[in-house]
Amino acid sequence: MPFLPNTIQVGLRWAIVGLCLFYLVNFAGDLRVASAHWLYGVLAFGFWLPLVVGLWLMYRAARLTALIVQWALFFLIPLGALSPYAEMDHAFGSTPPPVWVLLGGVLLIGAMNCLAIFYLTKFKAQFRPFKIRAT
Repeated sequence: MPFLPNTIQVGLRWAIVGLCLFYLVNFAGDLRVASAHWLYGVLAFGFWLPLVVGLWLMYRAARLTALIVQWALFFLIPLGALSPYAEMDHAFGSTPPPVWVLLGGVLLIGAMNCLAIFYLTKFKAQFRPFKIRAT
C-alpha cells in the first residue's frame, strides 16, 4: 500500500496509522476549543499537524515527541478519569458512569498506549533523521 508509512514491520505501520488518527482527533478537539480563543487553534495547528506529518514520514524527532506524549497520557489519563475531583466537578454529567466503566476505558487506553510505546521503542531504527536538503 503506497499511501501508508514505509516500514518493514506491519505492526509498526498500523501503530503509526493509529497514532496519526488519534492525534488528528486531538487536533479536531483543540480546534473546537479554539472557538473560545484563537491562540488554542494556533498552538494546536503548530503542534499536532507537524507531529502527524513527521510520524507519517517516519522522522526521529516526531517519534521522540510521540513517545513523550504517549508516556504523559499513560500517567495522566488514569489520574483524570478516576479522580474524585472529576465527580465533584460533574465532569461526567449529573449521573456518572459506574467505576467499572471508567476503569475499562482507562485500561483500554492504557493498553493502546503501551502498544504504541512498545512499537515506537522497539523499531526506532526504522525512523530517519530530519535533514533539510539544499536545492
